[in-house]
Amino acid sequence: MDWPTTECIVTARLLLEPLSVEHAPSMIEVLAQPSLYDYTGGEIPSLKLLEKRYAAQTVGHSEDGSQWWLNWVVIERDIGKPVGFVQATVEDDGSNLVADIAWVISPDWQGRGIASEAA
Repeated sequence: MDWPTTECIVTARLLLEPLSVEHAPSMIEVLAQPSLYDYTGGEIPSLKLLEKRYAAQTVGHSEDGSQWWLNWVVIERDIGKPVGFVQATVEDDGSNLVADIAWVISPDWQGRGIASEAA
């Protein structure tokens, strides 16, 4: 399947930039709080790991083409810094496109409706 490319999205407070490997250094701080991993597992990523992960995700689709991967860095426009990320995995179930949506917002920015606005 030929999936479209991911584009920037601007909301009232946020800029969602399509994920790139160049976001890794600025996302280290966002992903550095251990409490982010209390329920989901995992651990604080190193810069090298994050660069490798982002390189794989920015391909934009699964190897077999059955899934479309949309990944954005969530930037709070007033401060111009990332506060998290939002992602969707889209599949064609034969009659509809179905998406699973996930997000991670820095604990410093949680409780402000950022995840809802980004999603």
